[in-house]
Amino acid sequence: VEPGRGSMTQVVAALVGLAHMPDARSAANVGHGSGMTGTTLLTSTSLERVVTIEIEPVMVQGSFVFLPANQPVFEDPRSTFAFDDAKSFFAYNQEKFDLIFLEPSNPWVSGVSSLFTREFYRTSRDFLSPNGVLVQWMQMYEMNDDLFLSVLAAIDAEFDAYRAYRVGDMDVAIIAGNSAVLPQPDWTVLNNSGVDRVMLGAPKLEAELMTALSMFDQTTFRAVLDGGVQPNSDYHPLLDVGAEKARLEGTHADGLYSFSSNRLDLSRLLAEEVQEPITFHVPSSRGVRPFVDWGRAAWMRDGLSGGGAVPPIQFLAWSGAMINVRNFLLEVRELPPRRGWATFVSAFERVERELNWGTTGWANEALYRLVFDFLDQYDAPDQYRAVVDFHYGLATFDWEAAAAAADILVTRVSGGERLVQPTVLLDGAVVAYLKSGRPLAAETAMQLLSPLSRREIGNLRSRLLEALIAEALAAQN
Repeated sequence: VEPGRGSMTQVVAALVGLAHMPDARSAANVGHGSGMTGTTLLTSTSLERVVTIEIEPVMVQGSFVFLPANQPVFEDPRSTFAFDDAKSFFAYNQEKFDLIFLEPSNPWVSGVSSLFTREFYRTSRDFLSPNGVLVQWMQMYEMNDDLFLSVLAAIDAEFDAYRAYRVGDMDVAIIAGNSAVLPQPDWTVLNNSGVDRVMLGAPKLEAELMTALSMFDQTTFRAVLDGGVQPNSDYHPLLDVGAEKARLEGTHADGLYSFSSNRLDLSRLLAEEVQEPITFHVPSSRGVRPFVDWGRAAWMRDGLSGGGAVPPIQFLAWSGAMINVRNFLLEVRELPPRRGWATFVSAFERVERELNWGTTGWANEALYRLVFDFLDQYDAPDQYRAVVDFHYGLATFDWEAAAAAADILVTRVSGGERLVQPTVLLDGAVVAYLKSGRPLAAETAMQLLSPLSRREIGNLRSRLLEALIAEALAAQN
C-alpha cells in the first residue's frame, strides 16, 4: 500500500517542519485540506496543542471521506479547529506558536494570495515563539519562476534564515525561522509509531533519503534578491493576478524545479557542500521524485559493488538503467571505442549521471579510474578527454581543472559539436569559471551556451548564474 501523491506531500511537508522544531509544544495549521497535515503533526509526542485554522467549515466536513487516514485530527484531544480567516485569528488571539504551518489553497483562488505576502509573514513572525519556525507550502505547477521569486522575496524580507525542500513532484516547503540561524533538521521525528501509521504500510521514511529533499537556503539566491526583486505584498499583489494567468497558460516554475531534478545540484555546488553517496533504501513514494532518483542511484551503486541486484517490484524499470551501466563498464574493459569517441563520451555522461546522482564534492573513483585508463590506453582526442576531465573537476571541486576542460568544450559545443549536453556545460562551466576567478569567461560561456540550453528567458537557474556573473564582474572592477 502506498499513500496517494497528494497525501504524501502533506505528510512529508509536515515532517520536514517538525524536524526543524522537534520539541514544539504548540502548532497552528492554516488550511485543513484533507486533514493529513494536521494528522501528521499529531505524530509528534512533544506537541500539546494543534489548532487547525480553516475559513470554510465545509472543507472539514468534506474531509470525512478520507477517514480513517485522518482520524487523529478529529479524535486526538490535542487537536482543535478555529473556523476563521488566518489573519484575523492571529490578530485577536495574540497567541504564540512554536510551529506555524501554512498550506493555503492555490493562490489563484480568490483571497488566498494575501496569505503569501510580506505583511502576512510579518504578522506570522510576530506570533511565533522566539525559536519557532514557519512552514510555507507552495506549488510549482500553475506558477512561474518570477511569481515564486516574489514570494521568496517576501519571506526573505521578514526572515533571516530559511531553507526550501521539495516535498512532492511539484511542491515546495519553505522553512523559515524566527532565530538568526535555522537549526539543522532532526530526523528522529520519523522514528515513532504515529509516522508508521500515517505512511499506511509504505516503506519507512529514512533520514538519509530526506536529505534528497533539500533545494536551497537563504544564501543561494542572495545575488538575485539583492539585484532587485519586488516582494509580493498587499500593496503590490503580484501573485494575485499572476497566478490566475499562470493557471490559464498552464505554466510551471521550471527553473525552480531544476534545483531538485538536475544531476548538478547547483545550490550545493555553489556552496561547495559535500554530499557523499547514501546507502540504498526502498523509496517511500513515487510521488516524491527526489526519493526515487536518489534511491535508484544508491541501488545501482550497491548492486554493482555487490555483484548484482534485483530492483524493488514497484521500480522494475530500474533494471534497464543497470543494463546500460553494465554494458558501458564491459566496453571500457575490452576494446577501443567500437562506435566512436562521440558515442563513448555520451555513454559515459549517462553512466556518470546514473551512478552519481545526488552526490556533490564526491567522485566515483572506481568509475573514473577505469575511464581515465581507457582514455590513456587508446589515446583519446583532447576534446573527448576534456568531457571526462570536466565532470571529474566538478565532482571533486577542482575548479581549475573543470575550467581548463571548459575552455575546450565551450568553444567546440557552441560551434556545433555534440560533446556535452549544453545545459550541463552551461551550468558547470559558469560555476567553474566563477570559482576560479574568471568572470569574463563565465560571461562568455553564458552568452554562447544560453541559446543552446533551450531555457526560457527568466529561467531561475539561468537568472541565478547571470546574477552571480554580474556580482563577480562588479567586484573585479
